[in-house]
This record gives sequence, structure tokens and C-alpha cells, in this order.
Amino acid sequence: MKRKLFALLLAAAMSLTLLAGCSDTASSGSIAPAASGAGSGAAAQEEPYTVTMMFIGNTQDDEEKVEAAINELTMRDLNMKLDILVVPWANVNEQQKLMLSGGEKLDLMIGTAVQVSNFVSTQAVYDLSEMIDQYGTNIKANMGDGAKMANVNGFVYGIPNVCDWYRQTSVLVRTDWMEEAGFAKEDIKTVEDLERLYEAVYAKHPEAAMLAMGKGQTFDSDWRSCDPLGDGYGVLLNYGAEPVVENWFASDDYKAFVERQYAWAQKGWISKDAATSTDGLYVLIKNGKAFSGVGTNQPAIENEASTAYGISMTCLPLYDAYTTSTFTTSFYWSVARNSEQPEKAFQMLDYIYGSSEVANLLNWGIEGEHYVVTEEGNATFPNGMDKASDPYNAYFGFLLPNQYISRAWEGLPADVGEQILKLNGSAKKSCAYGFAFDSSEFATELAALNNVKAQYIDALNTGAVNPDDVLPEFLKALEDAGINKIISAKQQQLDAWMAQQ
Repeated sequence: MKRKLFALLLAAAMSLTLLAGCSDTASSGSIAPAASGAGSGAAAQEEPYTVTMMFIGNTQDDEEKVEAAINELTMRDLNMKLDILVVPWANVNEQQKLMLSGGEKLDLMIGTAVQVSNFVSTQAVYDLSEMIDQYGTNIKANMGDGAKMANVNGFVYGIPNVCDWYRQTSVLVRTDWMEEAGFAKEDIKTVEDLERLYEAVYAKHPEAAMLAMGKGQTFDSDWRSCDPLGDGYGVLLNYGAEPVVENWFASDDYKAFVERQYAWAQKGWISKDAATSTDGLYVLIKNGKAFSGVGTNQPAIENEASTAYGISMTCLPLYDAYTTSTFTTSFYWSVARNSEQPEKAFQMLDYIYGSSEVANLLNWGIEGEHYVVTEEGNATFPNGMDKASDPYNAYFGFLLPNQYISRAWEGLPADVGEQILKLNGSAKKSCAYGFAFDSSEFATELAALNNVKAQYIDALNTGAVNPDDVLPEFLKALEDAGINKIISAKQQQLDAWMAQQ
């Protein structure tokens, strides 16, 4: 049965933290084009191999037509075909488990940070180290030293997406309310400046929360400047400046954060139901129920946010940009153990990392039919068409292996990928950049810690409870769940890794 292509709807994926797209590598200096002629010669004499590639999203009307166009290219250059399997976000983990355990054909699949331990410990994916060396022409050209970043003890479990590999905590605010209060973007550089802005705006709009927050929609990580070392249970403080693993939740920085959140909540700047509300942040801001929300600074984030919310938004960076292994490997592409021909699967992956033609097809569809090119070189809808009527427009962005070799959408800088490349390169780099914690022996502790965190974190982060009363309980529960065991293991592994550098 023909497997269907995906489409990731912007509204479904939209949050302030995901408004940032994905970018280029921090080390390559430019976006490398695809190597040509990869499938010519002897390969063309072989029976074509079909690579099954699992994406996440929703189907669209013209998916088969787009897949056929992709296969014209892959047959020409690789003597291979691409069979794209779409899985909804809600089902992806279960679907992957079923296919992997059942031996169903699966070649390429996208993975997330939470899946690493299971993938490696069960050998659900191939070690790609040698394949990168032998076949990774486009991957190495675009990723540089980051090509083997997604590894545990040298086992390369995937190839990171060419993405924004940094975080720069910022607040997105309604431009009209900011200007009404007599402030401009350049006036807000620190959290203290932000508080003065909140005070002035709240005086005019007391019906609205100054900071949009909700259950599971914002985290302490939005405001922290540390290397989470994967799971966040044991971190490197101060942007990862020193290789000393500490309990973030017991740090002075976290205490100051939750105390500030509680003070803001007492002033009415955070909604009283923020800890339990499931309203989307963009809905709260768009409907005038909130003034701002937390995100990360990006070259085009003001344009993207303004388009999504239907009102002008201004981005206010408050902290330095920094990068860690965790950020770099948030999404990655793996070769599944079920692959019948893993080397061919990897060659297809390398091809996609370098082919702008395939990237445009995956992201926007067929030129002239699903999108047209503006005078500036950007993609946009054909006349009379919009997202609702376009039979193919994925807004796939951050899940593509290398989205920035496709055209930027109308309204974005044509060189948005190059801009993010520069930000990747200039961001502060953790001293543990390249390190990955092997958590395979600590599944019980991590599950217990996740349960504890789920019990306390939303209330503390939204200022719904007094940290003087609740924070000690949270810390005691974390200790009982085994956080010190995780911290000790991380320190040992990090020390060993540092000694080899």
C-alpha cells in the first residue's frame, strides 16, 4: 500500500519555542550544495532500492504527486526510490516501536532526545560512524564537526538536523502595547527592564496577563543559562562554563527564577490558572489575554510571530546566545536496524541533506503548482491560493534534514539560513559540547524523577505556589527519586570524556 506523505500544519506545531526554524551548521561557513551524479554509472545497472522514510505530520491532498516528483530525482541521481511514511505526532513513538519490534521494513526515521537511550541500548538503529566517513559527502559538507555529534560513547545513532543549534532566551511582546506604554525595543535589554515594561503595560491593560504561560507550555529551561546535559537532572551552570555537574533545581539561579515568578504572579502579571491552563500561548496573545511569551531569538522570528498571531510582535533578547550538545541533537535522522540495505538508506539520507530540489519539494511541493517564486527568490502561494486551499504546503521546517537549502518563504530573509549559521557560530559553546550522557542504566531513576517533576514544576514555574513552602518539598522528592545518583554518574562520565579531549 502506498504510504502517504506528511504535512505539518503550522497551527498545530506553533508555539513560541518552535517559531524558530532550523538553520545551517555552525562550522561549515556556507550551505553546501548537493554532490552531483551520485547514482550514475554502475549503480544505475542495479535493481532500484526503495527507501522507507518515516516523517511526522499529517497527510495532504497532493502528497503522491510530490513523492513522484521526488522519485524522478532520486532515480536519476541514485537509482533509488523514496517511500515516505507519515505518522501523526501522537502516534510516532508507538508506531516506531511496533515497526522496529515487528521487523517491518523501515530504513530512515526521525528521532528525538528522549529516545536516544532506548535506540542505543536496544541497538534499534545502526552506528553511522563508518557510513559518514564513506558516504557522508553532503552531511560532512553541511555539518562539519557536528556530523558525529549525535553519539553515545562513540556510537553515532543519528545525524542532527541542520538547525538552529543555539538558544537565546527572549520575550515576544505585542508591539502596539509596548509602544502605547512609551517603550521601544532598544529600551529592553534585561529582566529588570522587562519588569518596568510590564508595570507600564499592566497599568493600561490590567485584564491581560503580562506573561502568557500554561501547563506544559513553558519550562524553567526557558530562563536558565545552563547546559542540561540531556535530561536536565544534573546540569552545567553559567552556560556550561565549568565541567561541574550540579542540581539545577537546588541552584541559586533556579531559586531566584521561581521567586521572581511568584512575585510576578502576586502582581497579576501571570494568570492565576497558568499552571493548569491548556490555552495555547499564541491564542492568549492574539486574543488580547496576554502581552508576551517566552521564545528564542531568531532572524525572522518577529515576522513569523506577527504572521501567526495576526498582530505585530517584537522580540526582546534578554540573555546571551549559547549552544550545547543537547540543543544540537534535539532532532536527528537514524538508519533503522530493520533496513534491508542500510548503506543505501544512508546514501539516500546524505542525498537529501544536500539536494535543494528535494528540500523544496518536501517543504513546499511542486513549483508553479503548489508555490511560485517571488522576484526576491522566496517561495509564496500561487495567485488565488492560500494555505487552506493549497493541496500541498508542508511548513515542515525544523523536521527536514536540511531545511535551509530550500527557499525561504515570502516575508523571511532569503538568506535566513546563512544568518542562523552565523548565530550558531557566535553562540557561547558549553565546555561539554560533544558529550552525551549514557542514561541506559538509569531508566528507573529517570522515570521517578520525571514523575516528581510533573508533580511540582508547573506550579513553581508559573508562580502559582510560594517557593518558600514548595521548593524544599520538590528538592526532597528529587533526592528521594535518585537525582544525586544521576548527578554522580554524569560527573563520572563527563570527567572520563574530558580526559580524552
